[in-house]
Amino acid sequence: MTDIDRLNRIMKRARIVYRIRHAVEGVILVGIVAAAIAFLTMLVVGLGYAGPALWQSVLAGCAGGVAIGAFMGLMRPLLDAKVLRRLDRDHHLDNALDTAREFLMGEKKAESDLHLAHIRQSLDRAERLPFYRALAYDLGPHARILGILCACIVSVALI
Repeated sequence: MTDIDRLNRIMKRARIVYRIRHAVEGVILVGIVAAAIAFLTMLVVGLGYAGPALWQSVLAGCAGGVAIGAFMGLMRPLLDAKVLRRLDRDHHLDNALDTAREFLMGEKKAESDLHLAHIRQSLDRAERLPFYRALAYDLGPHARILGILCACIVSVALI
């Protein structure tokens, strides 16, 4: 198997992981808005300003919005160079894969056998990477906001 085939196989695996990651990001971002709307609707229905039919309509709209957020996340474009740069950054590879792509695609010329050895070493290292680590990244404040809104919804529902 040639080095370019190995790099393409690594990129294919990484694309799947990053597509899933983008879908999760889309669900979380739209989920925050949907949870906020659902919380406000529960308050309005709970206080008696609207009938329970409003709650069902809003719930259906929020579910549709979350599905659209996941779809939009899946459809985000992923360029080869961007996938490799993110893979380098997420797994602390110090731009090894991006540099390997430049040499293998002919954008830069390998000056010696040392460059080729470095490229092969980078590909060996990347093939052993646990790609699932990229899925389990820190979602940061967005996940906390979504959790707080879901807790608010549950608390209003219990009242």
